[in-house]
Amino acid sequence: MLGYLVFACALCVSASAGHSKLPSEWPRCKRYDPNVDECLVKAIQSIVPQIVHGVSKLGIFPLDPLKITKLELAQGSGPVSIDLKFRDLILKGVGNVTITNIVSDLENFKLKIQGYFKQPIQVEADHTTHGQVLILPLGGSGKCQLALDNIKAEISLVGHEEKKDGKTFMHLDNLDVELETRRLHMNFENLVSDNKDLGDGINLFLNENWQEIFKELYPVIQEALGSTFKVIASRIFSKVPYDEIFLP
Repeated sequence: MLGYLVFACALCVSASAGHSKLPSEWPRCKRYDPNVDECLVKAIQSIVPQIVHGVSKLGIFPLDPLKITKLELAQGSGPVSIDLKFRDLILKGVGNVTITNIVSDLENFKLKIQGYFKQPIQVEADHTTHGQVLILPLGGSGKCQLALDNIKAEISLVGHEEKKDGKTFMHLDNLDVELETRRLHMNFENLVSDNKDLGDGINLFLNENWQEIFKELYPVIQEALGSTFKVIASRIFSKVPYDEIFLP
């Protein structure tokens, strides 16, 4: 089944022109230190609470809860064929992350961050759903709740050097997000208009076959989170000189 997405992130603070400095209490790591990766794990973990609540001077909006305007998934023929539209999504639990490993190549503007979430990521949204599950038709709209358990995540950043006013900055070219989860829980209200019993049965089927559903939702979630985190990282790297983030 083929899928495509349309999404928009609710970015609450616009980036402003000019150079900025990292908050003075944020730890820095020396990029030529042989233990720089271990230093970065501790440094990034220590600033997660501030990042999650937003840093206005860097143009970073609050991340927990994280608000996403819409996600859309359209699918072709198959036993589970769903045209699914989410609106006004709220993701809770993004701040409960533990950084476990970092692999850096700072001379070449590359960084890979690995971690896991100690608590489930909870998603609340409005949904509009059309299609079919097996031979059962779907057609309804309402509230929905999703929860992803035991998430492992890997974020890979790749950039290049950019000179501004005689200073070196990192221009972020790409940010990829990879996710694994041990379980996806779903509850869609009013999946079949005016037939709660049938809707409950379809919810049961979806949860029993969560791996197939997650496989279809994954590219949409991956793209939305990747784009959101790229905005955050780009605001830091475009405002703060590279030598002030990773000390020479």
